[in-house]
Amino acid sequence: MNTPFQSYAEWHAAITGPCAMTLTREYCEKRIAALQDEKAPGTKPFLDTYGPRYRDQVVTAKSMPSKFCLNTPARTADFSPSE
Repeated sequence: MNTPFQSYAEWHAAITGPCAMTLTREYCEKRIAALQDEKAPGTKPFLDTYGPRYRDQVVTAKSMPSKFCLNTPARTADFSPSE
């Protein structure tokens, strides 16, 4: 898998810092739903970049959106990309 992030902390810092995104529950639920739809814009580029295994890991996290998608300080142990 090709990912620029080695931890949840790195991902969170990039998304909420330079990307200036607020990771609300609503945003995360919509993004997860889009990743489950092969025809949704953005899904193919995501799959081409990160692969289906990583996408499945992201989609599985939908049962824990507050863990991954609150605009709170990053917690390093919460995220570790699959190899």
